[in-house]
Amino acid sequence: MINSIKKFRDQFDDSMMKVIVVFVSLIAIFYTVSTGSTIWNLFKTLFPVLLVALAAIGLQYKGKSLAAHLVLIMTYYLGAARTMLNALTSFNFASMSFGSGFSIEMIVGFIIFVYLLIYILSFVFNNDTKSEFKKSAVVTSAIIAFTYFFLRSGFNVAVLKLIPPIIALYFGMDLFAIILLLAGVADVPFELLNRIFTQTSTLSSQPISYYIFTAFGLYLAYGATTGIIKAFRKSK
Repeated sequence: MINSIKKFRDQFDDSMMKVIVVFVSLIAIFYTVSTGSTIWNLFKTLFPVLLVALAAIGLQYKGKSLAAHLVLIMTYYLGAARTMLNALTSFNFASMSFGSGFSIEMIVGFIIFVYLLIYILSFVFNNDTKSEFKKSAVVTSAIIAFTYFFLRSGFNVAVLKLIPPIIALYFGMDLFAIILLLAGVADVPFELLNRIFTQTSTLSSQPISYYIFTAFGLYLAYGATTGIIKAFRKSK
């Protein structure tokens, strides 16, 4: 079985891998985004997942297939696997039925998770996970972002938001690391706009911590955006 997993990645050529990563990214976008009650809520949900998809596709086109798959599994499809596991273990012997229902979304997400996991393991079993990490200013930005996520939402959220950019940094892809850092705070400006235009009355009732974290989040989003522009110009 291990030999089969080792050879799994060899079943796909570069062109096929690009198509697969684009498809898997589009599926994540399709199943993640909800219409929301306002246009700002839609953007709040859509923009972060679009940035993750852009980073994954970009990594694949740069030949960093393992990084692209790791980003996809950590940002969306790990959750899909957890959802399927919860559904499977919800079986009740008294009623002889599952407590949780199954959906096409759940099944498709789990199938993609299995594919991503096997593909990643094929690199691990072949001992082909060499780091291309280099000293970069993005590391400092990642530390600052981790501090922000930790203070705002706790340790678990901070770790989950930092894993994708760390993966990109591990493979020497600074531009995509910045894009993934931006994905972590991309919801902040749209949440603020939603409150300004549709929930004005709630602004005055927010604690001072809301304004501090919003201001810091906007600062990080601005810094990441300017960093992306600089990195893109440098890469030309």
